[in-house]
Amino acid sequence: MQDIFEFLSIVNRDFSGILSFLVAFLLLIVTTIYVLQTKKQVEATLLAVRKSSLPQLVVEYDSGHLSEVFNERGRRQLSFNCSITNYGQDPALSIYCFGEARLQNGTDSNKAVAASHDSELIAGLKGGDETSFSIVFETAEIEAILNDLSITHKKNIQRLQNGGHEEPFSGVIIAVMVVYANCFNELSFSETLVELSWFNPDNLNDLEKSPNRNKYTVPPNQLKNDLGYTPMTINPRFTPARYGSITEEELKLLLTKRSDQLTRVCARELNI
Repeated sequence: MQDIFEFLSIVNRDFSGILSFLVAFLLLIVTTIYVLQTKKQVEATLLAVRKSSLPQLVVEYDSGHLSEVFNERGRRQLSFNCSITNYGQDPALSIYCFGEARLQNGTDSNKAVAASHDSELIAGLKGGDETSFSIVFETAEIEAILNDLSITHKKNIQRLQNGGHEEPFSGVIIAVMVVYANCFNELSFSETLVELSWFNPDNLNDLEKSPNRNKYTVPPNQLKNDLGYTPMTINPRFTPARYGSITEEELKLLLTKRSDQLTRVCARELNI
């Protein structure tokens, strides 16, 4: 028994320093792991708080109108009125508003016809606030839209004559996008798509009281110079939307395209 106590005394005397070091080292590892894990949790919490307060813009299509001819050159304008709501807490800054018509047929299939006027710029929108803007197409763009709708109309008539079992052919897609910055100068976008099917005359109810009012729609009919028209779109619940981030280079490209488009429109309308 005495030998055992002597052995333990030797071990305690010779290895106590090593044991203390090992214990301290293990405590250091445990503490380091705890600190790193806590740091990750704090960073994740701060990021979640930051994201929850960032601006989130939602674009909605409200109404549209195709004007009557208002000058000797047969000029018309097609406008779409939209609203923007900021569902976030922080303000959205430098909001650029873009619009284009995406054609569906022929050689112009999936071709984007940009709205004729320069993109609208809204300085800012506080959290919870709402504002509105319009995108406008001029005569040449309207003609391209009407031509595309006429092709789609003929396709759908043929589809119905063949039994109507296929999916309907899509009308022109009106795409409305806003690009905006947050307080950290990070860029995001929000886009909504509206399918335009045909136009109804503004005085449709006065033209005829019978149920067969489709005989006045455009297409298949031609526009009348002295009439304004209402764009007819599909049910809003079928309107898709996209949200995401965008780079500064992509925004510059969008602005450049719209600037070039505006130059061409101004030259055409001024007959340069």
